[in-house]
Amino acid sequence: MPQKNDIIDRQKENDIRSPICEYARWCGVKMSKCIGCGRDLSNDDIGATKKFINRGATEFYCIDCLAEHFKVERSFIEEKIEYFRAHGCTLFPKK
Repeated sequence: MPQKNDIIDRQKENDIRSPICEYARWCGVKMSKCIGCGRDLSNDDIGATKKFINRGATEFYCIDCLAEHFKVERSFIEEKIEYFRAHGCTLFPKK
């Protein structure tokens, strides 16, 4: 099993978004990838696609591609995620 510091170091090197993604990759679990750019997705990416496009979605966008899709800034999507998180939306669990 990878050590915690190894995971954090690889997060910085490879722009991996969460230790869960790294652990899943290490275990051989297939991760969801952005249908726009192919990047590994975080829980916020998946939640944002479900919130803004379709709750039943099975393919997802990263926040950057989602912002491009809606022709808004990334920061606007991030603000909305924080707003919904603060109001208890289960698509965006508290960090």
